[in-house]
Amino acid sequence: MYTPKNMALTDVDVQRDFVGKFGFAMLAGEDLQVTHVPLQWVTETDGLGVLIGHMARANPHWKSLQGQRCVAVFQGPHSYISPAWYAAGPAVPTWNYAAVHAYGRFVLVDETLTADILDQLMAQYEPGWQNRLSDSDMAYQHKLRKAIVAFRIELDEVQGKEKLGQHRSAADQQGVVTGLSASQHPDAAPLLSYMQQRQLGLGLDD
Repeated sequence: MYTPKNMALTDVDVQRDFVGKFGFAMLAGEDLQVTHVPLQWVTETDGLGVLIGHMARANPHWKSLQGQRCVAVFQGPHSYISPAWYAAGPAVPTWNYAAVHAYGRFVLVDETLTADILDQLMAQYEPGWQNRLSDSDMAYQHKLRKAIVAFRIELDEVQGKEKLGQHRSAADQQGVVTGLSASQHPDAAPLLSYMQQRQLGLGLDD
C-alpha cells in the first residue's frame, strides 16, 4: 500500500483497535480471488499475533489459500473531499480514508479451534448470546459447523494508512471539517467522527 510517511499508521495497538472496529475484511491470496469475511486480531505471546475467521466450506477459496501468504484488507471510514471546502486554491477533488492491510500465512484449524473461533466472533458482536442458547440451538449450531472451515492467519506484517488531509494547512483542514459536517452523503459523518477520534485533519495544530 502506497503510504507517505506523514500518513502512516504504525502503532500496533492502534492498528489492532482499527481491526476490532472495522473487522469485515477483503481476504485475497496469490490467485487474486477475494472473499469478504469478518476477522478478529488475536494477540499471542510473541510476534504480531493472528487473525482468526471462517468461511463457507463450499467456497473453494480456502483450498487455494491453505499454507499460502495472503492479505486481509480492512477498510475504515472514507469520503469524497470537495476542492470547494479548501481555504486556498487552486485545488482538486480527492478522497480521504483510513485502511489497514494485514499479511500472513493462512492455516486451517481443527474442530475444537473452530468452535473457539466462532465463540469469540459471537462474543465480540453479541456478548452473552451463547449463554441464551437452548440445547436444541446448540445442536443446530454444531450441525452447521460442518458447512464452514475456520482458519488462522499468522501475521508477519501489518500496514496502516490514514489519509485524512493532515498534510494540508490548518485553514484547509478546518474547511474540510465544515464541509463534512454539512454534507448529506452517508460517508461524510463516519469519516468526520473517525478524524475527531484520532485528532487528525482537524486543523487544530496551528
